[in-house]
Amino acid sequence: MRALLHADWLRLRRRRDFWIIGIAVCVLAGLAFLGAYRSEVSDPVYPDAAEIRQEMIDFGFFEGTPDEIAAQIDLNVADQLAMYAAQRDEGEAHQRISLQRFAFPQSLFTTLGSGIAPLIALILVASLAVGDEFRFGTLRTSLLAAGDRRRFLAARLVSLLAITVGLFVAVLLLGAILGLGLGVIGADLGVGSTAVDALSAILWLGAQILVTMVLITLGTALTLLLRSGALPLLLIIIAGLIELFVAHLPVFAPNEFLSGVPQAFLSTNIRLLTAALGLDTHALALSEVGDLPSATVEIPLLGVAAIVAAWGLLFLVVADRRLRTMDVTE
Repeated sequence: MRALLHADWLRLRRRRDFWIIGIAVCVLAGLAFLGAYRSEVSDPVYPDAAEIRQEMIDFGFFEGTPDEIAAQIDLNVADQLAMYAAQRDEGEAHQRISLQRFAFPQSLFTTLGSGIAPLIALILVASLAVGDEFRFGTLRTSLLAAGDRRRFLAARLVSLLAITVGLFVAVLLLGAILGLGLGVIGADLGVGSTAVDALSAILWLGAQILVTMVLITLGTALTLLLRSGALPLLLIIIAGLIELFVAHLPVFAPNEFLSGVPQAFLSTNIRLLTAALGLDTHALALSEVGDLPSATVEIPLLGVAAIVAAWGLLFLVVADRRLRTMDVTE
């Protein structure tokens, strides 16, 4: 096993496409972070009294004597200024809180938790890591060198786990650097500091890694079944969309006999697990999750995690079965 892991390390670290994918994820995360900060810190521009007055003169319709029209315009201008002042105060109050997302340690969740680029990238890496064995005809040699096919699969999944942890750590470091960097240059990072719950943050990160490894295992199983490294990512995305559509069918609506069936779906449990743990972290970037999936049966988060892990085990069994029964000449 150790020799197989060392061989994977030597092979995978020389893959330029993997390095390009990892760098692209970090660049996209950094650009998204800075773009969101620039958008959030920018104050909206409201018209002043003269502009409001001129607009009313140009487009307004007033009746009465000149003095009455002037009084009506003055009253409307005052109302508009009061409305804009209220909007400005409300916006500034919201801004003082939302800008905290870009301060350390909130910045960690803003970079890692606000996009699916790392997840897609890691599924792609997993598909390529196995699919290229078919593409370049090296699978027979790899299996013969490994001896035991189950050990070969285990070594490949452990290597992918290491890549997953490495990419997550890189994105977290990027978030720390950007958050601390904004503080050093004196950027506006709101008022106050919303504390992050450390234990929930660790559990949330663990859930992210669990979900990623389950999808990586699914990608690996599909790659072995299809003998292609290009199709699995597309099929996973399509399957996720189909699951979401099926879960919202009338037959699964609340109070229906089959309303509890969607609670066994992988996508439902992934959304429930990551959203619930995200809220527990008190991370501002994870606070706007919308409505959680409806639950007919109350299942604790540990049970939800177990369902996600069970799906991963199923995918692992499929991948193992396919690899062990595959003709070595493929």
